[in-house]
Amino acid sequence: MISCIVFDFDGTLVNSNAIKRQAFFDIVSDLPGGHDTMQEIVSQPAAGSRYEICERFADKTCLSIDDGHALAQKYSQHCSTVISQAEEMPGAMSTLEHLRSQGYHMFVSSATPSVDLKPLLDARNISRFFDGSFGMPSSKVENLQKIAAITHLNMKDIVVVGDGLDDYLSAFKMGCSFVPVFNAPSAATVDMQPLQTLTALPDVIKDIQSS
Repeated sequence: MISCIVFDFDGTLVNSNAIKRQAFFDIVSDLPGGHDTMQEIVSQPAAGSRYEICERFADKTCLSIDDGHALAQKYSQHCSTVISQAEEMPGAMSTLEHLRSQGYHMFVSSATPSVDLKPLLDARNISRFFDGSFGMPSSKVENLQKIAAITHLNMKDIVVVGDGLDDYLSAFKMGCSFVPVFNAPSAATVDMQPLQTLTALPDVIKDIQSS
């Protein structure tokens, strides 16, 4: 029986995917050639974490390692400001309120660093819906393992909701159900079309339980 729901954050609860990408350009806008160099880095298929991106930027522009670390910190601070004010994804708040009232365990599993994730949830006043939140440096597979240990649930009792390939792959690897939402990639939408509003999620969970 489904009793735990694990949500991705960016692009699932908050409309912030484009904001996070733009932030890389914002933090280097005052550096000569900054935009073009950053474009080259973030356009790579596996660009990596904010730390890896900023380190590569520093290396390509002959900045120091410390400068790369400072850029990553600047990026985190910039994102914290703009994401705290970003629009919610359609139906996010009302769905969280409804699911919480139904007694589900709920967690956030994100690629955002853990040190930044909890303050973002607090700033958006949604921490109250969740039993916990997990981000980098842990992988999303590791996050699911932590959540299963905390709740003492089997993986089949957990649903992962997300818009990323990492969300889908973590659910698949651990044997959890997966619900794709919004701009989920085609590899994650073979069995289900992405939900375009989270208000449909409670009914989808009921369907999963009855199947």
